[in-house]
Amino acid sequence: MAHFEKKFDVSAKDPHHYVGNFPLTKSFPSSPGVYGGNIAGQALLVAMKSAPEGFTPHSLHSYFVRSCTDKIPVEWTVDEISNGRSFCNRNVRGIQNGRICYSANISLAKKNSLKDAQLAHQKYLEEKKKKEESGDDDDDDDDDDDDDDDDAAEKPFYFQTPLPKWLQTTKIEDMDDNDVAKDRFIYHKIPRQMVSLEMTKEEESVPPVDRQLSYYVRLGNGDIKLSSLQAQFVGLVVISDCIISTRLARILRVSSVDMQDPAHYFGISLDHVMYFHDTDFDCTEWMGYGMRVLRMQNDRFLMEAQMYNKKGEHVVTILQEVLAKLHGLEATAKL
Repeated sequence: MAHFEKKFDVSAKDPHHYVGNFPLTKSFPSSPGVYGGNIAGQALLVAMKSAPEGFTPHSLHSYFVRSCTDKIPVEWTVDEISNGRSFCNRNVRGIQNGRICYSANISLAKKNSLKDAQLAHQKYLEEKKKKEESGDDDDDDDDDDDDDDDDAAEKPFYFQTPLPKWLQTTKIEDMDDNDVAKDRFIYHKIPRQMVSLEMTKEEESVPPVDRQLSYYVRLGNGDIKLSSLQAQFVGLVVISDCIISTRLARILRVSSVDMQDPAHYFGISLDHVMYFHDTDFDCTEWMGYGMRVLRMQNDRFLMEAQMYNKKGEHVVTILQEVLAKLHGLEATAKL
């Protein structure tokens, strides 16, 4: 088991009660509590461990109720909301010192792989062709037709959000390395447009909601090998929460701040929502990440993001609302 996996692993006290083997870590020593991606990642692990074999997450809706301390492990309680043939649902709560610090509703699905669906359809077509060639396909037998319809694997229908423009036009080797989050096993490749207002003046002619930022992110620096799909999902959640809440000043094009700095204002994530569209990803390889702000009001802004696998396929959607105190930075925002 990789060092990363050991850090996030949990022990089952009973089917509805788990405890982290180690305390989770902060983003930075000065952070008020544990890094949100770490909490959400361990919660997802608990949900997967409590689910029947073969189920993988397809959505997570969660709230950061209060700060988690990095001094003690998180205890987890699990309610089995449903257990079906195709879907199951879990309510997972993180508890420290007798108080809930994190709450998540997690839905898991039996089928969540486009590749598997395509292979099943191809297999169905091949078997149907063999039957036709051998003369076994009897069109006059209504019962046989009904059975064939039941066994038919439909051709998957899908469409997706394209890879962000910066990631299409900039080679990854030309992007800057960023290891500010290496203590959380997170590494980035940052396009120069991300930190340069001079290179992106065209953004001033479009509203803030249409200004998309993008970069690459991965778990580890090529030194992590994960042993299971469960570990892949944990790693995916861990890297999903980094940077997303800290880039409002960049989207607002506030020129008085250094865009290289990890933070420019006070911000706390209120929730974290993820939709997992496919299991075809490897979080230890560079994954594309595109993000934008949808709304800002009442000191809260709503972020939307997409994550892409190495083939440029959109595999995850993220929503997060952040409580932010800009302390006057908004005075020079370009709206």
